[in-house]
Amino acid sequence: MDTSNPVGKIKNPLDTIAQQNGTTNPYTDISKLGLFISNLLKVFTIGAGIFVIINFVLAGFSYITANGDEKKIETANSMITNSIIGLAIMAGSYVLAGIVSYLIFGDPTTILKPTIYGPGKI
Repeated sequence: MDTSNPVGKIKNPLDTIAQQNGTTNPYTDISKLGLFISNLLKVFTIGAGIFVIINFVLAGFSYITANGDEKKIETANSMITNSIIGLAIMAGSYVLAGIVSYLIFGDPTTILKPTIYGPGKI
């Protein structure tokens, strides 16, 4: 009996759940990198969206409290314009990736949800 580990071998709970459902755990195969890249893209997009909302609120507050000061109004307008441009670039990048993916691979989600194959996977 091995006394160095009295608890025993720790199993991945996702594997246990997948076995109970009669499937395999998609998080333990070699395609973790593709899933990680896809999730990282989602996190950055959500973070950028939150930043745009905060920027809109701050620009609106600055515009309301400008009290006729042309420099503050110009700064607020600049913040709103830059937020709209950033939002358009974010949305445009998804649209462009979808179009390029559809033209090359025939599926618009191929680039946004990559499948990376490793040794033993075909």
